[in-house]
Amino acid sequence: FRYDGILLLNHMQNPIGENKNHSAATKIAYIALFAATLTGGKLALSFLPNIEIVTILILVYASVFGLWYVLPATVVFCVTETLLYGFGTWVVAYFIYWNLLGVLASIVLKKRIMWQALILAAVCTIFFGVLTTAGDVLWVCIGQQDASIFLKLFAAKYTLGLTFYALHLASSVVTVLVLYNPLCRLLERIKNKTLS
Repeated sequence: FRYDGILLLNHMQNPIGENKNHSAATKIAYIALFAATLTGGKLALSFLPNIEIVTILILVYASVFGLWYVLPATVVFCVTETLLYGFGTWVVAYFIYWNLLGVLASIVLKKRIMWQALILAAVCTIFFGVLTTAGDVLWVCIGQQDASIFLKLFAAKYTLGLTFYALHLASSVVTVLVLYNPLCRLLERIKNKTLS
């Protein structure tokens, strides 16, 4: 056991004895909490067609805590969804979309500006519809020689889902308008108490 000025200085800077292990444990606890609320929030609203709270939660987690908290949480969320519902074409879309949303939100929303969160939510929600439709159609078109078949099937499937996609977009916009600022303020207070 070595006791010198460096050890004393470290103790003075951190008088309550918090160490890197405590910080790592706190980070893991937050990631687990975020992943659980993503899964729980999705399950709680699953009886409503395409009304979801996952988008707003990811935007808020990324805004307040940043990439290294939100990205592991979205990966765990995607894995959990796959375990709950089985593998399908949607799984690839989930791993691309939710993780991309977390990365973009952590970059774009550092200053927590509402209109930026709103635009990001709207654009990404529209992209989600395109991505899932493309995944479904691509799966059907494997082995086809003519690329125009993909375009025709994509147009038909996307058109059939327009009401579904419009409801998803409206859900994302409304939840961001109503919940983004209050949730950011709440999580900032919690973060300041636990990570400071």
